Amino acid sequence: MTIVTRSRTGAQPFVALMTAEWTKLRSVRSWWVGLLSSIFIIVVVSLGGASGSTVESLDVTVGPDGEAVTDAFQFVHQPLPGDGSITARVGNFRGTEPLSPWAKAGVIIKDGTSPGAGYAALLVTPDHGMRLQSNFTDDRYVDQTGPADSWLRLTRDGDSVTGWNSRDGRSWREVGTVDVGFGRGPVEVGLFVASPDVFRTERSLAGSSGGSFPTLGTAEFDDVEVKGVSGSTAWASLDVGKPSTPGSATGEATSWTVSGSGDVAPLPPDTDAVRLSLTGVFIGAIPVLAVSVLLITAEFRHGMLAATIAAAPRRRRVVLAKAIVIALTAFAATLLAAAAAFLLSQPILQANGFTPPMYPSRSLLEGPVLRAVLGTAVTVGLLAVLALALGVVLRRSAAAISIVVFLVVLPQLLVAALPVGIGRTLLLFTPGAGFGLQRTTATYEHVTASCLPEDGCLAGGPWLALAAPIVWAAVGLAVALAAIRRRDL
Repeated sequence: MTIVTRSRTGAQPFVALMTAEWTKLRSVRSWWVGLLSSIFIIVVVSLGGASGSTVESLDVTVGPDGEAVTDAFQFVHQPLPGDGSITARVGNFRGTEPLSPWAKAGVIIKDGTSPGAGYAALLVTPDHGMRLQSNFTDDRYVDQTGPADSWLRLTRDGDSVTGWNSRDGRSWREVGTVDVGFGRGPVEVGLFVASPDVFRTERSLAGSSGGSFPTLGTAEFDDVEVKGVSGSTAWASLDVGKPSTPGSATGEATSWTVSGSGDVAPLPPDTDAVRLSLTGVFIGAIPVLAVSVLLITAEFRHGMLAATIAAAPRRRRVVLAKAIVIALTAFAATLLAAAAAFLLSQPILQANGFTPPMYPSRSLLEGPVLRAVLGTAVTVGLLAVLALALGVVLRRSAAAISIVVFLVVLPQLLVAALPVGIGRTLLLFTPGAGFGLQRTTATYEHVTASCLPEDGCLAGGPWLALAAPIVWAAVGLAVALAAIRRRDL
């Protein structure tokens, strides 16, 4: 005997509807097995991906904060024993074609000539204006001034370095101050040029090709003046680090021509170790989507939905109750699986070479990691709602499951054959875009790095990626609510 509780208006309380739907879900053994198999697949496939992934041990330059950095450039320098300043006019910045958009020429104060030493620099770029940068990760836009006829000045006061710029060499504007941790000991001061490698990628259905190509930038400096040194101090030049193309410098005293390659910037890893530990989610979500469809199509097939509606005449409330139950269930199952996959995969990845400084140790409660795990679970929950909605509209299990899997999986396969820009934008509008939340690799405006859509690098960043599955689930549910109201059971 079935006991139905109703309110005074004759409608079954919504909480009771949700309880009834949860009871149905957990009472069907095949559905429960599907949810458990999803957890199992996510964990096992993720562990397999971690076990099969290795990286070679690299000789990585370490920055002041212990992070992996690139520190390679041509440096014309002299010692600065204490406080002081350097002034120079930068002009005729040119180089190989194409010159990297983030090629840099300017003045710099650096804590020695060793790669990875702290620094502050005021510089011009071909495409990104004038910048004040320090200790690799700090980058501040200063002015639209391009690489032609720009006067630059840095003044040092202990740990603090202040940047100034001028358009005529007479009227100066302060552009910012940075603290770089020099103390008051001696440092090196001078001129520098760096030009990062240019990335080129060509992709088609037949395959993809590309790589990085070295560039060399050249800038002319004059009106060079250093204050804070006693008497006439000799200049020296060298390549800091190991640039891809050797640099050079010619000149003396107040006038120099400097050519350099390389970069002064953070060094993001090629592989996202957090995303790698969650690779099983993409396949493991399929059983969850199948159960989501069957939660409604099984009732259509066996004529059970008519009995459900008889007990709860408001059809749309029934569909809403099913949607909430399956969304929460999918979220909980995926959250458990994703957290387990991450925790179990990290030791394996570390044993396979994913170690600091290139790959920092990650904690589940660390902001980006927590976003990746929670975002993955939210995405699967939203996809479950979309799958249920398709089941309501199509009333056929095979068709609904095929379409939702097609919508999630096919775009992920296609983007690898499309131009990178098109692929990143296209994937942003697909239901599976939410998996872009798994990307935790730090990004920096002043670093040109590989950003492929199949690696979760989408236009607009990870948080915008969640908008697509929200819209798909909302639209799908709205259509399903309209369909269940108007059509015969």
